[in-house]
Amino acid sequence: FEGIILRQTPDGGVVRIGDVARVIDGFEDVNAYMRMNGEASVMVMVNVGDVFNIWDVSKKVDETLKKAREQLPAGVELTTVYNESEDYNALIGILFCLLAAERWLQTDNASAEATVSSSKPLEVYWVDGDSGTIEGRPFRLHGVDAPEASPSRAQCNTERLRADEARSAVRRLTENGVVEIRKSHGSDKYDRELLSLSVDGRVVASSLIASGHLQRWNFEAGNAKPRWCG
Repeated sequence: FEGIILRQTPDGGVVRIGDVARVIDGFEDVNAYMRMNGEASVMVMVNVGDVFNIWDVSKKVDETLKKAREQLPAGVELTTVYNESEDYNALIGILFCLLAAERWLQTDNASAEATVSSSKPLEVYWVDGDSGTIEGRPFRLHGVDAPEASPSRAQCNTERLRADEARSAVRRLTENGVVEIRKSHGSDKYDRELLSLSVDGRVVASSLIASGHLQRWNFEAGNAKPRWCG
């Protein structure tokens, strides 16, 4: 990196990065200050390697935390903020349900299948506050953004906590109502269909913006992702 040219002078000389700065090829140490519910805290992340089973790791971590809680001094708590294995469990559950539904439909005649298809409520599963699967197809709500739950993408502990609240809010909003697709806006770069949804006549995105769980985001226009920290 020292040899990268920053500018060239009129007499043919060049100024390189190494001429004006000390270059260190490595990672900068970052100071992080963690707080949870307003209290000073320490965050520990457990990352699963490629050759490990995420459910086995999750089980071992839960067992370790259970033993650790028994030895904690008064006033100290251990809390699991995000467990990615729960998302995998839910997705597998959806897969089994879809397979079972497909086999059941295959045993019926064509007219019965058409009747079931037209009257069956849309099956929606929310991975986070603005995306998930609908009838087994990945989708994202159009024009809005939810906080990130993943430690690698969230900007702060507050964002991870708000991500859990947003996911719970959208699930409560849609779990007992009739979800309808108001409009499809094509697909994003991850091949998720961009949708406007309503539940019992209420626009899902607008309802969650009003409650503070989502923010408007015109990502198609290249606008910056909304901030959830501070």
